[in-house]
Amino acid sequence: MARDEGAPLSSCVDHVFFIPDSQWGGRLAGSKRLSSNSAAIVANTTTLLAIGGGEIARDELLAARHAGKTVTFIAADMNHQTARDKAQKKGLPEPTGSTGSAHTALAERR
Repeated sequence: MARDEGAPLSSCVDHVFFIPDSQWGGRLAGSKRLSSNSAAIVANTTTLLAIGGGEIARDELLAARHAGKTVTFIAADMNHQTARDKAQKKGLPEPTGSTGSAHTALAERR
């Protein structure tokens, strides 16, 4: 999707890999399985570090932890306007918190 939608890529990486996926990542709807993008990330890492994060980060971090990989989560306040815009785009209510879904799932369980 990043390639097809022309998403900006980081200049801080040596190699970019595009994984065919019908969504940006996270779990497949109605399933506990990860999308191909998230599955590739979890399968090809030994350690994951997240500073804040939403639903996709939560799904990837929990899957990595379940697979026995080292997971470090650092709570961080999310961009409030971006969170409101995402919720509006998805037809969801405006978020009431400012920490994201990854915080709810991981901050208390280090």
